[in-house]
Amino acid sequence: MPSMRMLLRTLRVVVVLECSALTGVFAGNFVPQKPTVVWVNTGSGVYHCAGTPYYGKTSRGEYLEESKAIQQGFRANGGRRCAPAVVIPPPKFLISNTEPVSTRPPDKSCILHSITDADTIECEGIGSVRLIGIDAPERSQRPFGTMADSALASMLPIKARLGLEFDTGTKDRYGRTLAYVWYSGHMVNWRLVRNGWAMAYRFPPDVRWSSALSAAEISARNERLGLWKINGFVCSPANRRSSRC
Repeated sequence: MPSMRMLLRTLRVVVVLECSALTGVFAGNFVPQKPTVVWVNTGSGVYHCAGTPYYGKTSRGEYLEESKAIQQGFRANGGRRCAPAVVIPPPKFLISNTEPVSTRPPDKSCILHSITDADTIECEGIGSVRLIGIDAPERSQRPFGTMADSALASMLPIKARLGLEFDTGTKDRYGRTLAYVWYSGHMVNWRLVRNGWAMAYRFPPDVRWSSALSAAEISARNERLGLWKINGFVCSPANRRSSRC
């Protein structure tokens, strides 16, 4: 049998190895990222990135973290943010017990012709269909808009037969059909929000599923899914359209 001294030496080696492994984890995976500091021209409302000609050079201005500058309504010079783009893996879709369940047949069905953006599609014989209760980045809001588009495209194959559920209204002011879109038993509107590719967007009187969509947004934000992981909604789509950020 091994002596007590040998057992103690073995135990000591194991403890040292475990502590070294933990030290590596904390040193490698939990180092906070330094915030990106920008120069805000308080006169023009535009901010500039480090290394650009106007960084720290305008007569009026101050240094701010980029996220705070955006929150205060300042906009990036040239529309490009200073923080480096973060590449995230292709979307993995989360199924939750709170996912809406359809208890009624669709009001209309259609064949998917194309995807306009992450909250608008084109259906054969119907035309443009706007997904009710959600708001996703426009394609011009790069890279977030194209990422959200890709998420929707991975959910809906072209030529898929979709079910359309109407709420109080059936058309918006642009003539688009308003609908909750169902495919293979899942509400696409909800799945986009729950996986972090769109925000909930309450627009009365079409609010049948607004509670479920709002809850989905809270869960996605808390879990930092999809665009929440890379601060893709610091400037919400609605605020972006209104040029508030």
